[in-house]
Formats: sequence, C-alpha cells, structure tokens
Amino acid sequence: MGEAAETAAIEAAYTIADAARYLHLADSTLRYWVRGKGPHPPVIILDTSDYLSFRNLVEAHVLRGLRRKKDLTLPGIRKIVSLLGDELGVERPLAHRDLRLYGARILVERGGVLVDLVPLGQLVIPEVFEAHLERIDFEHDIAVTLYPFTRVHEGLPQPTEPKIVRIDPRVAYGRPFIGDAIRTEVISSRFGAGETIPELAEDYGCPQEQIEEAVRYHHKEAA
Repeated sequence: MGEAAETAAIEAAYTIADAARYLHLADSTLRYWVRGKGPHPPVIILDTSDYLSFRNLVEAHVLRGLRRKKDLTLPGIRKIVSLLGDELGVERPLAHRDLRLYGARILVERGGVLVDLVPLGQLVIPEVFEAHLERIDFEHDIAVTLYPFTRVHEGLPQPTEPKIVRIDPRVAYGRPFIGDAIRTEVISSRFGAGETIPELAEDYGCPQEQIEEAVRYHHKEAA
C-alpha cells in the first residue's frame, strides 16, 4: 500500500495553472515557488520537469501556510524550509508526516531565528500553519489526501473549516472531488449553467452540504 501510494503521489500531474486554482494561489506565486527567479533556485523541487506531482501540490499547500504576505522573499522562504528540514532530519519537510507532528512547535520554539530571517510583519502565524497541516492525511510516511481550503477568500484559513472537498492522487485522476468520486469541477460547471444546489444534491444522491462546499470551492460569489 505504501509503495502504491508513493507512486500515485509522484505520478499525478498538475499544471501550474490547475494547481494554483486548486490551492487558491496566484499563478505567478506558485510559478515563483517551483521555477525560482533569476539567481534564486525554486523552493519546491518538481518531481517531473513540466508538472507538479501530488506531492508537489501538498508542498505548495504547506508553503502557503508558511507565509502571510505575498512579498515574502524566495530566499526567506527557502531558509525557513531549510530550517524545518534540518530540524526534522528530512529532505522534503513540506510533504513529510513529521511536519504535522512537530512543524508548528519547531517554528514557535525557533521564532527568534525566524525573526532574523524575515521581516517581522511576515512571520508565520502558528495557528494558520497548523490549520494547513491538519488538512493532510498520511499513510505511513506518504501524503495521500489533501483537503484544500474552500473559504480562504473569506479571511485567514480556519481549523474548523469542514473537510469535504478532497484531492487524492488515487481517486478521480487526482482532481478535487466530493463523496466517492464526484468531481467538483463538474458540479461547478452545472451550477454555473443554472442548476440549483438542491437539484444537484438530488442528482448525485449526496447531502446539500457537500454540493454547497464544492460550489463554494470554485465560486467565490456563492460563499
């Protein structure tokens, strides 16, 4: 099971545009993280040359939780990731299970170091970081399910946000889904065409809450 999960996590492929949309990030921000800029190498090392893997998607999700402002420099982000890797003793700390167990504690305890690395106004908010980590499920040491935030446009992500929309590289070709394998993009398309939430819930045989969350994920104005 562990080997199959790891293979799926690496083989699932997302364009930068799709990954940014799924994580509610600006394309330019994600491209900055995975491509680098000028003399600065990327923070996230792609598993393939052209696409993000599911593991890369998880890394980008966690990296999003590490920063508050868009102007946090790439060198500053890289130093934080390096710190986490050194503390945890792993090469890919952003997608490692131990980050969920110890990552927030490390950042809090080493806060004095982080102050030296980045401007005060850009420090990690521990609660926000933990909220990101709590939305990843692992099997053994492999990240297998990501519950992306659906309400990030309403303010800072909240730990209490429901885990309804899922991304799993072994289900629905690694695309966001609800229920057993109902792709959120299909629901979004039908909602955008004028179908109502009760109608969609009846068609798919699932609670309205799941349909609402799928719609909210893609339609900010529906929140």
